[in-house]
Amino acid sequence: MMDIDEEQPPLPAEATCEGDHSRNKEASWMSTRRRPFPPYSKGREDGEEEDAGGTSTDRRGRGKTENGGGRDGPRPPSAPPDPNTPRFPSSIPTPSPEPIDPTPLPPPRTEECVKRTLEVVSQGRLHAVECLVSLAGTQAVYALIRTLRPAIYGKVKLGMTLEARDADGSYHMSTERPVAVKIVRKEKLGGRSQEDPLKEISAMQYLGSPGNPHVMGLVEVLEDEEHVYIVLPFCDGGEVCQWFERSRYMLREEVARGFFLQILSGLTYLHARGVVHRDMSLENLLYDQRTKRCVIIDLGMCLHLPVPATSDVLVRKQGYCGKLTYMSHEIYQNQDFYAAAVDIWALGVILFIMLTGIPPVETPAEIDPRFRMLAEGRLSELMDLWRVDFLSPEARDLLVGLLQVDPRARLTLEEIREHPWVGGPVAVALAGREGGGEGGEEGEGPSRG
Repeated sequence: MMDIDEEQPPLPAEATCEGDHSRNKEASWMSTRRRPFPPYSKGREDGEEEDAGGTSTDRRGRGKTENGGGRDGPRPPSAPPDPNTPRFPSSIPTPSPEPIDPTPLPPPRTEECVKRTLEVVSQGRLHAVECLVSLAGTQAVYALIRTLRPAIYGKVKLGMTLEARDADGSYHMSTERPVAVKIVRKEKLGGRSQEDPLKEISAMQYLGSPGNPHVMGLVEVLEDEEHVYIVLPFCDGGEVCQWFERSRYMLREEVARGFFLQILSGLTYLHARGVVHRDMSLENLLYDQRTKRCVIIDLGMCLHLPVPATSDVLVRKQGYCGKLTYMSHEIYQNQDFYAAAVDIWALGVILFIMLTGIPPVETPAEIDPRFRMLAEGRLSELMDLWRVDFLSPEARDLLVGLLQVDPRARLTLEEIREHPWVGGPVAVALAGREGGGEGGEEGEGPSRG
């Protein structure tokens, strides 16, 4: 039987998509620091904190005085703006009176199937291939070709939809209709992992109508006595993390903007339907080279709310969740959180890595010196220390607005869509060609969702 397993090469330690980018101490900017970082001071409930000198700090961490100037007094009109202050203003959303609780999604719907070895004609030759045969629903037959990657509850395999039988009873393999089949072992369900494949099925079925081209949809869900089979559209570009590796760990702004716009479209759809992803990362984005689309996947940690997931909806704490590099401070601390803000922080980390090749923080807590700089409103200074001097002022401004430690000060999705950087030119990404002066042909950008 055909079953060709391929392993992806590991990423270099200094640029891995798992968040260990800063392990290379020789390249770390922290080795150049000779004085300790000052402690992070949290603001009062009204958003301002007064220091001994009579100055106060607003919710963005910007120093101000009674006359409206900075810590050194009012700026003259000709002075440049503070590089750590977003030029694009963000409103502080009014918090909901009490935190709300998530609501359960409808239980997943599945159809019966059987696994059989069938004779399949491929490239003029007859092969014995392991197949899934749907007994209801689509009544489709899927040939299981090779393992794409392991998963917590099983593995993901590449499948091909088989066409009608010949007179001799054999099937023909259609390379035009590939699928990805996520195979979940039933005996592993109900464990302690926060990632729940049944919740993922429920979420995708709930989100399937009307659907969004940048959120992974379902073909169908099958099950037999031992497994659940989640049949998904196949994205031939693989994880954006792997695409990013081939692009030498850094994207030109117009290419990163193309990805960002599509992720933003998908995230806007999720939040409008009351779904908070909670595990946004480069690993949970797939790229389809045929359609030039980026797709959000892996909703196994998502939450469903009874209202749209906006930046002013406070959600009761749900525990530690997601990948450390992309995790917001409030989730790391297991606090009540603003629904949209946790995904928006992760969106900022994704954009930062796309543009610079490294994550802004390793741990979203005061133990990380880089996080302390963000908490003090010094993201631009951090980029200067890393010699990230090639970004446009608009890109820097957007990153500062996304990576606000105070969730009330982060840009909302509406403000992100209206940001000047988002409206810039877009290059259509060509997998494997972007980077080193090559890649990306100019084209129309994706829908702004």
